[in-house]
Amino acid sequence: MKVAIVGSGIAGLMAAWFLARKGYDVTIIDGGGLDATSISAGIVSPLMPPPFLDAALKSKRLYLSEFSESVKEAPIYWVRNANDKCSRVVLESLERRGEKVLTFTEEPGLFETVSGFQIKIYREEVLNVVDSVLVDTGSIKNMVFREVGDVIAGIARVKCGSVVVGSKVLRPDVIIVASGPWLPEVLGFEIEALEVYSCETAFLDPRKPLKHSAIIDDSLDFYAAFWGQDAQVGDGLFRKVGKPLDAYSPDPQSISLFIDALARRVPESSYWRLKKVLSAPCAACKDTAPLVGPLKGCRNVILFAGFDGIGVTLAPALAESLARYLEGESAIDAAFSSQRSVKDLGVKPPEPFRLCGEPR
Repeated sequence: MKVAIVGSGIAGLMAAWFLARKGYDVTIIDGGGLDATSISAGIVSPLMPPPFLDAALKSKRLYLSEFSESVKEAPIYWVRNANDKCSRVVLESLERRGEKVLTFTEEPGLFETVSGFQIKIYREEVLNVVDSVLVDTGSIKNMVFREVGDVIAGIARVKCGSVVVGSKVLRPDVIIVASGPWLPEVLGFEIEALEVYSCETAFLDPRKPLKHSAIIDDSLDFYAAFWGQDAQVGDGLFRKVGKPLDAYSPDPQSISLFIDALARRVPESSYWRLKKVLSAPCAACKDTAPLVGPLKGCRNVILFAGFDGIGVTLAPALAESLARYLEGESAIDAAFSSQRSVKDLGVKPPEPFRLCGEPR
Protein backbone atom coordinates (compact mmCIF):
# COMPACT_ATOMS: atom_id res chain seq x y z
CA MET A 1 0.00 0.00 0.00
CA LYS A 2 1.31 3.46 -0.91
CA VAL A 3 1.18 6.23 1.70
CA ALA A 4 2.06 9.91 1.21
CA ILE A 5 2.87 11.89 4.35
CA VAL A 6 2.64 15.65 4.05
CA GLY A 7 4.91 17.25 6.63
CA SER A 8 8.25 16.31 8.19
CA GLY A 9 7.81 17.59 11.71
CA ILE A 10 7.92 15.10 14.56
CA ALA A 11 4.35 13.91 13.85
CA GLY A 12 5.03 13.21 10.18
CA LEU A 13 8.39 11.60 10.96
CA MET A 14 6.87 9.21 13.50
CA ALA A 15 4.01 8.29 11.15
CA ALA A 16 6.52 7.60 8.37
CA TRP A 17 8.74 5.49 10.62
CA PHE A 18 6.08 3.16 11.99
CA LEU A 19 4.31 2.73 8.64
CA ALA A 20 7.59 1.99 6.85
CA ARG A 21 8.40 -0.57 9.54
CA LYS A 22 5.12 -2.30 8.72
CA GLY A 23 6.06 -2.53 5.05
CA TYR A 24 4.11 0.39 3.63
CA ASP A 25 5.54 2.22 0.61
CA VAL A 26 5.98 5.64 2.21
CA THR A 27 6.71 8.99 0.55
CA ILE A 28 7.39 12.08 2.67
CA ILE A 29 6.63 15.52 1.25
CA ASP A 30 8.98 17.93 3.01
CA GLY A 31 7.98 21.59 2.81
CA GLY A 32 11.36 22.69 4.20
CA GLY A 33 11.95 25.76 6.34
CA LEU A 34 11.99 26.26 10.08
CA ASP A 35 9.27 24.46 11.98
CA ALA A 36 8.38 23.76 15.61
CA THR A 37 10.26 20.45 15.55
CA SER A 38 13.43 22.26 14.44
CA ILE A 39 13.46 24.37 17.60
CA SER A 40 12.00 21.80 19.97
CA ALA A 41 13.82 21.22 23.26
CA GLY A 42 13.15 17.51 22.77
CA ILE A 43 11.69 16.90 26.24
CA VAL A 44 9.51 13.80 26.61
CA SER A 45 7.30 14.96 29.46
CA PRO A 46 5.22 12.45 31.41
CA LEU A 47 3.84 15.33 33.48
CA MET A 48 0.29 15.19 32.16
CA PRO A 49 -2.92 13.42 33.08
CA PRO A 50 -4.47 10.33 31.41
CA PRO A 51 -4.95 9.54 28.56
CA PHE A 52 -2.03 11.80 27.62
CA LEU A 53 0.10 10.27 30.36
CA ASP A 54 -0.34 6.74 28.99
CA ALA A 55 0.70 7.91 25.52
CA ALA A 56 3.68 9.79 26.99
CA LEU A 57 4.97 6.73 28.85
CA LYS A 58 4.50 4.60 25.73
CA SER A 59 6.42 7.19 23.69
CA LYS A 60 9.30 7.08 26.15
CA ARG A 61 9.54 3.31 25.70
CA LEU A 62 9.36 3.63 21.91
CA TYR A 63 12.13 6.24 21.81
CA LEU A 64 14.41 3.98 23.85
CA SER A 65 13.66 0.91 21.74
CA GLU A 66 13.43 2.45 18.26
CA PHE A 67 15.71 5.51 18.43
CA SER A 68 18.26 4.71 21.14
CA GLU A 69 21.07 6.49 19.27
CA SER A 70 19.07 9.74 19.14
CA VAL A 71 17.89 9.97 22.76
CA LYS A 72 19.50 10.48 26.14
CA GLU A 73 18.01 9.29 29.40
CA ALA A 74 17.74 12.37 31.59
CA PRO A 75 16.11 13.59 34.80
CA ILE A 76 13.34 16.16 34.67
CA TYR A 77 13.39 18.63 37.55
CA TRP A 78 9.70 19.34 38.04
CA VAL A 79 8.88 22.45 40.05
CA ARG A 80 5.25 22.69 41.07
CA ASN A 81 3.04 24.62 43.45
CA ALA A 82 2.47 22.58 46.59
CA ASN A 83 -1.27 23.32 46.61
CA ASP A 84 -1.96 22.84 42.90
CA LYS A 85 -4.65 20.19 42.39
CA CYS A 86 -3.63 19.35 38.84
CA SER A 87 -0.02 18.58 39.75
CA ARG A 88 -1.24 16.30 42.53
CA VAL A 89 -3.41 14.42 40.05
CA VAL A 90 -0.42 14.00 37.71
CA LEU A 91 1.78 12.85 40.60
CA GLU A 92 -0.76 10.26 41.75
CA SER A 93 -1.28 9.04 38.19
CA LEU A 94 2.48 8.53 37.73
CA GLU A 95 2.77 6.63 41.00
CA ARG A 96 -0.21 4.41 40.14
CA ARG A 97 1.63 3.38 36.97
CA GLY A 98 4.77 2.47 38.87
CA GLU A 99 6.78 5.47 37.71
CA LYS A 100 9.50 6.59 40.07
CA VAL A 101 9.00 10.17 41.28
CA LEU A 102 11.55 11.49 43.77
CA THR A 103 10.58 14.32 46.09
CA PHE A 104 13.80 16.32 46.05
CA THR A 105 12.67 19.00 48.48
CA GLU A 106 9.59 20.68 49.89
CA GLU A 107 11.61 23.40 51.61
CA PRO A 108 12.71 26.77 50.22
CA GLY A 109 16.39 27.25 49.48
CA LEU A 110 19.16 26.80 46.91
CA PHE A 111 19.85 23.15 46.05
CA GLU A 112 22.64 21.46 44.13
CA THR A 113 21.54 19.03 41.39
CA VAL A 114 23.52 16.13 39.93
CA SER A 115 23.26 17.90 36.56
CA GLY A 116 25.78 20.61 37.40
CA PHE A 117 23.61 23.57 38.39
CA GLN A 118 21.71 24.81 41.42
CA ILE A 119 17.94 25.23 41.60
CA LYS A 120 16.27 27.79 43.82
CA ILE A 121 12.98 26.76 45.44
CA TYR A 122 10.60 29.30 46.93
CA ARG A 123 7.89 29.00 49.59
CA GLU A 124 4.97 26.68 48.82
CA GLU A 125 6.87 25.01 45.97
CA VAL A 126 7.88 21.36 45.63
CA LEU A 127 10.78 20.02 43.58
CA ASN A 128 10.26 16.52 42.20
CA VAL A 129 12.59 14.53 39.94
CA VAL A 130 11.15 12.26 37.24
CA ASP A 131 13.14 9.98 34.91
CA SER A 132 12.59 10.64 31.21
CA VAL A 133 14.48 11.16 27.95
CA LEU A 134 15.68 14.03 25.79
CA VAL A 135 15.26 13.62 22.04
CA ASP A 136 17.59 14.88 19.31
CA THR A 137 14.89 15.58 16.72
CA GLY A 138 17.42 16.47 14.01
CA SER A 139 19.08 13.07 14.36
CA ILE A 140 15.69 11.34 14.23
CA LYS A 141 14.80 13.21 11.04
CA ASN A 142 17.97 11.90 9.41
CA MET A 143 17.16 8.35 10.57
CA VAL A 144 13.62 8.48 9.20
CA PHE A 145 14.71 9.95 5.86
CA ARG A 146 17.24 7.11 5.49
CA GLU A 147 14.60 4.51 6.37
CA VAL A 148 11.94 5.89 4.03
CA GLY A 149 14.22 6.89 1.17
CA ASP A 150 11.52 8.56 -0.92
CA VAL A 151 11.40 12.22 0.10
CA ILE A 152 9.98 14.97 -2.13
CA ALA A 153 10.80 18.60 -1.42
CA GLY A 154 8.05 21.08 -2.11
CA ILE A 155 4.74 22.61 -1.09
CA ALA A 156 1.87 20.13 -1.22
CA ARG A 157 -1.80 20.61 -1.97
CA VAL A 158 -4.06 17.74 -0.94
CA LYS A 159 -7.28 16.73 -2.60
CA CYS A 160 -9.43 13.70 -1.85
CA GLY A 161 -7.30 10.97 -3.45
CA SER A 162 -4.33 12.98 -4.70
CA VAL A 163 -1.39 15.16 -3.63
CA VAL A 164 -0.05 17.86 -5.93
CA VAL A 165 3.57 18.94 -5.43
CA GLY A 166 4.64 21.39 -8.11
CA SER A 167 4.14 19.58 -11.42
CA LYS A 168 3.92 16.15 -9.75
CA VAL A 169 0.60 14.49 -8.96
CA LEU A 170 0.71 11.57 -6.52
CA ARG A 171 -2.21 9.19 -6.12
CA PRO A 172 -1.39 7.11 -3.04
CA ASP A 173 -3.80 4.78 -1.27
CA VAL A 174 -3.60 6.86 1.92
CA ILE A 175 -2.63 10.51 2.47
CA ILE A 176 -1.55 11.52 5.98
CA VAL A 177 -1.59 15.27 6.53
CA ALA A 178 0.88 16.13 9.28
CA SER A 179 1.55 19.72 8.25
CA GLY A 180 0.82 21.34 11.61
CA PRO A 181 0.06 25.07 11.27
CA TRP A 182 0.07 24.79 7.46
CA LEU A 183 -2.89 22.38 7.49
CA PRO A 184 -5.40 24.91 6.04
CA GLU A 185 -3.01 25.83 3.22
CA VAL A 186 -2.41 22.16 2.39
CA LEU A 187 -6.10 21.24 2.43
CA GLY A 188 -7.40 24.48 0.92
CA PHE A 189 -9.84 25.23 3.73
CA GLU A 190 -9.80 26.18 7.40
CA ILE A 191 -9.86 23.62 10.21
CA GLU A 192 -11.98 25.29 12.86
CA ALA A 193 -10.55 23.15 15.68
CA LEU A 194 -6.99 24.38 15.11
CA GLU A 195 -5.33 27.58 16.27
CA VAL A 196 -1.91 28.87 15.20
CA TYR A 197 0.70 30.01 17.70
CA SER A 198 4.25 31.24 17.76
CA CYS A 199 6.72 28.86 19.41
CA GLU A 200 9.77 30.78 20.61
CA THR A 201 13.02 29.43 22.06
CA ALA A 202 16.19 31.04 23.38
CA PHE A 203 19.52 29.19 23.12
CA LEU A 204 22.08 29.96 25.83
CA ASP A 205 25.72 29.12 26.47
CA PRO A 206 26.06 27.92 30.10
CA ARG A 207 29.87 28.42 29.92
CA LYS A 208 30.43 24.91 31.27
CA PRO A 209 29.26 21.42 30.34
CA LEU A 210 26.00 20.34 31.98
CA LYS A 211 24.63 16.82 32.19
CA HIS A 212 21.62 16.05 30.01
CA SER A 213 18.56 17.13 31.97
CA ALA A 214 15.49 19.36 31.86
CA ILE A 215 13.42 21.66 34.02
CA ILE A 216 9.65 21.78 33.70
CA ASP A 217 8.47 24.64 35.86
CA ASP A 218 4.74 24.79 36.55
CA SER A 219 5.28 27.61 39.04
CA LEU A 220 7.23 30.14 36.94
CA ASP A 221 5.77 28.72 33.70
CA PHE A 222 8.72 27.78 31.49
CA TYR A 223 10.78 24.78 30.39
CA ALA A 224 14.52 24.39 29.91
CA ALA A 225 16.62 21.60 28.42
CA PHE A 226 20.35 21.14 28.91
CA TRP A 227 22.49 19.43 26.27
CA GLY A 228 26.12 19.62 27.38
CA GLN A 229 27.31 23.07 26.30
CA ASP A 230 23.83 24.17 25.21
CA ALA A 231 20.84 25.34 27.21
CA GLN A 232 17.44 25.94 25.68
CA VAL A 233 14.57 27.81 27.35
CA GLY A 234 11.02 28.57 26.25
CA ASP A 235 7.33 28.27 27.06
CA GLY A 236 5.89 26.14 24.27
CA LEU A 237 3.00 27.84 22.49
CA PHE A 238 3.54 31.38 23.70
CA ARG A 239 1.30 33.68 21.68
CA LYS A 240 -1.53 33.26 19.20
CA VAL A 241 -0.94 34.60 15.67
CA GLY A 242 -3.20 35.23 12.70
CA LYS A 243 -1.32 33.08 10.19
CA PRO A 244 1.86 30.94 10.18
CA LEU A 245 4.07 33.56 8.52
CA ASP A 246 3.40 35.91 11.46
CA ALA A 247 5.21 33.49 13.78
CA TYR A 248 8.72 33.83 12.35
CA SER A 249 9.54 37.07 14.16
CA PRO A 250 10.43 36.46 17.82
CA ASP A 251 8.81 38.68 20.42
CA PRO A 252 11.62 40.27 22.50
CA GLN A 253 9.30 40.61 25.50
CA SER A 254 8.48 36.90 25.56
CA ILE A 255 12.14 35.92 25.25
CA SER A 256 12.96 38.22 28.14
CA LEU A 257 10.25 36.54 30.23
CA PHE A 258 11.70 33.05 29.59
CA ILE A 259 15.24 34.10 30.39
CA ASP A 260 14.22 36.01 33.53
CA ALA A 261 12.20 33.03 34.77
CA LEU A 262 15.20 30.73 34.24
CA ALA A 263 17.40 33.18 36.17
CA ARG A 264 15.00 33.12 39.10
CA ARG A 265 15.08 29.33 39.12
CA VAL A 266 18.75 28.79 38.22
CA PRO A 267 20.49 31.96 39.50
CA GLU A 268 23.81 31.28 37.73
CA SER A 269 22.02 31.36 34.36
CA SER A 270 21.86 35.16 34.61
CA TYR A 271 25.53 35.04 33.53
CA TRP A 272 24.97 32.70 30.60
CA ARG A 273 25.45 34.11 27.11
CA LEU A 274 22.47 34.37 24.78
CA LYS A 275 23.50 32.67 21.51
CA LYS A 276 20.38 32.93 19.38
CA VAL A 277 16.61 33.17 19.40
CA LEU A 278 14.36 31.21 17.06
CA SER A 279 10.64 31.42 16.42
CA ALA A 280 8.42 29.20 14.29
CA PRO A 281 4.71 28.61 13.70
CA CYS A 282 2.98 25.81 15.56
CA ALA A 283 -0.61 24.65 15.93
CA ALA A 284 -2.80 23.09 18.59
CA CYS A 285 -6.47 22.23 18.91
CA LYS A 286 -8.79 24.36 20.98
CA ASP A 287 -9.28 21.47 23.41
CA THR A 288 -5.47 20.90 23.53
CA ALA A 289 -5.56 17.32 22.12
CA PRO A 290 -4.16 16.35 18.67
CA LEU A 291 -6.39 15.49 15.72
CA VAL A 292 -5.87 11.90 14.57
CA GLY A 293 -8.02 10.09 12.02
CA PRO A 294 -9.94 10.45 8.75
CA LEU A 295 -10.97 13.79 7.30
CA LYS A 296 -14.75 14.06 7.20
CA GLY A 297 -16.01 13.24 3.73
CA CYS A 298 -12.70 11.77 2.57
CA ARG A 299 -11.70 8.53 4.28
CA ASN A 300 -8.33 8.14 2.57
CA VAL A 301 -7.09 11.49 3.90
CA ILE A 302 -5.90 11.11 7.50
CA LEU A 303 -5.33 14.09 9.78
CA PHE A 304 -2.35 13.82 12.10
CA ALA A 305 -1.99 17.35 13.40
CA GLY A 306 -2.34 19.70 16.35
CA PHE A 307 0.62 18.19 18.21
CA ASP A 308 2.67 21.31 18.83
CA GLY A 309 3.64 21.89 22.44
CA ILE A 310 3.35 18.17 23.22
CA GLY A 311 4.43 16.63 19.90
CA VAL A 312 7.75 15.14 20.98
CA THR A 313 5.92 13.57 23.94
CA LEU A 314 2.91 12.13 22.13
CA ALA A 315 3.85 11.59 18.48
CA PRO A 316 5.54 8.14 18.69
CA ALA A 317 2.70 6.54 20.66
CA LEU A 318 -0.05 8.01 18.48
CA ALA A 319 1.85 7.21 15.27
CA GLU A 320 2.26 3.58 16.32
CA SER A 321 -1.47 3.48 17.13
CA LEU A 322 -2.26 5.07 13.76
CA ALA A 323 -0.27 2.34 12.01
CA ARG A 324 -2.30 -0.29 13.84
CA TYR A 325 -5.51 1.54 12.92
CA LEU A 326 -4.60 1.42 9.22
CA GLU A 327 -3.90 -2.29 9.61
CA GLY A 328 -7.41 -2.73 11.06
CA GLU A 329 -6.00 -3.87 14.40
CA SER A 330 -7.40 -1.13 16.65
CA ALA A 331 -9.50 2.01 16.81
CA ILE A 332 -8.23 5.53 17.40
CA ASP A 333 -8.47 6.69 21.00
CA ALA A 334 -11.60 8.85 21.31
CA ALA A 335 -9.63 11.57 23.13
CA PHE A 336 -7.58 12.20 19.98
CA SER A 337 -10.06 11.24 17.25
CA SER A 338 -10.53 13.66 14.36
CA GLN A 339 -14.25 12.81 14.55
CA ARG A 340 -14.68 14.14 18.10
CA SER A 341 -16.52 17.35 18.89
CA VAL A 342 -13.77 19.85 19.71
CA LYS A 343 -14.75 22.29 22.42
CA ASP A 344 -13.02 25.63 22.77
CA LEU A 345 -11.67 25.51 26.33
CA GLY A 346 -10.62 29.14 26.12
CA VAL A 347 -7.05 28.47 27.27
CA LYS A 348 -3.65 28.46 25.62
CA PRO A 349 -2.50 24.86 25.21
CA PRO A 350 0.34 24.89 27.73
CA GLU A 351 3.57 23.00 28.04
CA PRO A 352 3.53 21.11 30.29
CA PHE A 353 -0.11 20.12 30.02
CA ARG A 354 -2.22 21.55 32.85
CA LEU A 355 -5.82 20.46 32.27
CA CYS A 356 -6.61 17.37 34.31
CA GLY A 357 -9.38 15.40 35.97
CA GLU A 358 -9.21 12.75 38.63
CA PRO A 359 -6.34 10.20 38.60
CA ARG A 360 -7.03 6.96 36.76
